[in-house]
Amino acid sequence: MSGVPSRRHWRAEFAQGPVLVYTEMYQAFGWRVVRHYMPRTAALRVRSSGTVPRHLAPNKTYFVSGLISAVLDNGTRIPDRTPGMYSGERPDSLPGVLTMTALEDSEFWCFNYTANRRALPDLTPLRYPDGGVFLGQEGDRILVCAGGLGRHEPGDSFRVGGDELVAAPGTYALVIGGDRG
Repeated sequence: MSGVPSRRHWRAEFAQGPVLVYTEMYQAFGWRVVRHYMPRTAALRVRSSGTVPRHLAPNKTYFVSGLISAVLDNGTRIPDRTPGMYSGERPDSLPGVLTMTALEDSEFWCFNYTANRRALPDLTPLRYPDGGVFLGQEGDRILVCAGGLGRHEPGDSFRVGGDELVAAPGTYALVIGGDRG
């Protein structure tokens, strides 16, 4: 595969039914990111006509709460999506239909290649499940996805000013690289 797969070759769709997924759109330094809430029993299906190398995946996804199972249509179980799981650290996506079902109310944040005008940012996950102190590099661009960093809450994006910030328990955030804004 020479580039990010087209929607004809790779497509994610939420299953239709009585339990629907709620989404909110955010902007972080010129990038569009969608916050997804998957209530228990909601499902997401990803169809892929072939193996997608991780560096060509059309989405970068960060799971921040809950528990989501993942099973391919051939019965192969993929590791569950749990808080702190970042798709950029996962192996290549396998071909077939992957069904992800929320076993608990769950939340994840997703950057999409098409929604971001055929580009994706460089992302580095920050994980503070037990809280702690965060001291980033001056000028780092941060998006808080869960918990809090200092006075910054989920959905807030900010530039690091060099101060130590206290991370609340259950804090998950992303350092956003790549020029966009």
